[in-house]
Amino acid sequence: MYTAFFLRHQPRHHLAVGDPFDRRWSLAFPAPMGHPLYATEHLVPLMRNALRFALGRLASLEYQRAFGVGATKDEYVLPDELLDSATNTAEVTLLQPILSRGYTSTELCALREFLQVANEAAEPIPIHSLSWEDLIATSEWNAIRLAAQRALDALGLNVTLQELIARDNKWVG
Repeated sequence: MYTAFFLRHQPRHHLAVGDPFDRRWSLAFPAPMGHPLYATEHLVPLMRNALRFALGRLASLEYQRAFGVGATKDEYVLPDELLDSATNTAEVTLLQPILSRGYTSTELCALREFLQVANEAAEPIPIHSLSWEDLIATSEWNAIRLAAQRALDALGLNVTLQELIARDNKWVG
């Protein structure tokens, strides 16, 4: 009780004193940008949400049918956009130590497995010369889709088609 009261009434520069990973620092007020807890409290949840949508778009066959196969020219999504978005988001999460610290070893392993499958399976696919209908039918694309779904499951994340559509409409409209 005294600690929370004391911290709440200290100027912000006192955050730099003591153990930066001591959870008591976040009792009084959010960690300021630059403080080691800032990534845990702010950036990791943002990256989880980015992974949720990037992997969700790649894992959802319904989304790919709606915005690939049956899309208008204004709604159309390129297959390599989905793949690049998911792989780039996973790579950033793995390569940034301050972000990867917010994930368990099981979650990080699932992201590594997703990247390995995506990189190996995407190589033989002529993405730019196949239609969405043909691409969805390939075993390589299905392997990528399933790997993205396994990563979502391992991260404990799920996303609905309605959420994916709402997010896309938010950026477009």
